[in-house]
Amino acid sequence: EKISNDDINKNTKPSTNDLPHSEDEDDKDIMDENSEEMKKFNNRVSVVKNRIAISGEVFNANSAKNFIAPVYDKTIDQNNRIEKSLKKNFIFNSLNEDQQKVIIGAMLIKKVNSNDVVIKEGDEGSELFIVGTGLLKCYKNIPDKDEQTFIRDYNPGDLFGELALMYNAPRAATIIANEESELFSLDRETFNNIVKAAVVNQRERHENFLRRIEFLNDLSEGDRAKICDCLITERLKKGDVIIKENDLGDKFYLIESGTAEAYKFDSNGKEIVVYEYKENDYFGELALLGNDPRQASVRVTSDKFIVASMDRDAFNRLLGSVKSRLYKNISKYQKYLDK
Repeated sequence: EKISNDDINKNTKPSTNDLPHSEDEDDKDIMDENSEEMKKFNNRVSVVKNRIAISGEVFNANSAKNFIAPVYDKTIDQNNRIEKSLKKNFIFNSLNEDQQKVIIGAMLIKKVNSNDVVIKEGDEGSELFIVGTGLLKCYKNIPDKDEQTFIRDYNPGDLFGELALMYNAPRAATIIANEESELFSLDRETFNNIVKAAVVNQRERHENFLRRIEFLNDLSEGDRAKICDCLITERLKKGDVIIKENDLGDKFYLIESGTAEAYKFDSNGKEIVVYEYKENDYFGELALLGNDPRQASVRVTSDKFIVASMDRDAFNRLLGSVKSRLYKNISKYQKYLDK
């Protein structure tokens, strides 16, 4: 199902029972792995991580362009820790380098003491948090239980509170400092104007990009939209090795910008370039088509390189109708692979 900008702009306020939050993402620890609750939970998390369909306050593109984020002083070490956390959390995947710097600058340092309640289940969410130092514990009210149930710990680098901003929904759990801790917080307005804007722009960019991929020409708009929902943007630099020969393949790649080359080593240890890639090319399909190890390594040859990746499950589910075309294209590598 395609997510339109109208869908993004709906000022809906769903129930916390319908939305996965990072605060309750480890509810699975208290569920039977084979239970219906566990299956529903996994489905909800999968939907959020793959689609990142943000609702909440109405998104205004013009307002986002004119928005000036606050800047708070922090040490180089604190900025580096925030950057590391942003890179490992999927909701910030849409940010380019400049937007990432804005978010890092807008993070406000907050000190909390042991037993301080940072967020409370049922409250409105006005900010998200990254743990800088210390330890926090997450608790949730579970039906038919008198006391709150412990869900998980939050350690340095962990993020919480973000999905309440994404969905304009009440907090799904309570998080309490277990010891004196340092947190980095991001306010709702900055989140909406920077992170939400980046998600919308990336969506439009991916849709336009997929229209330029030749073997996807016959797909319907709906099918292309489903692929957009599963694409993850990765930014690399010259010399970075994306895949290695003989590794097990778990991703398929589509080049948004930049160049790369596939290479192998012959029996004498001499490097042979198998193929040179450019914008709108793709690679990584061989291992996924045949469930075989990678047949070659691929490294970046341009100063900057942006690639959209899709995991094996999405590849098999969404590209089944065009696999025959991918098989035909194997011939472009074959003369090298047979050596």
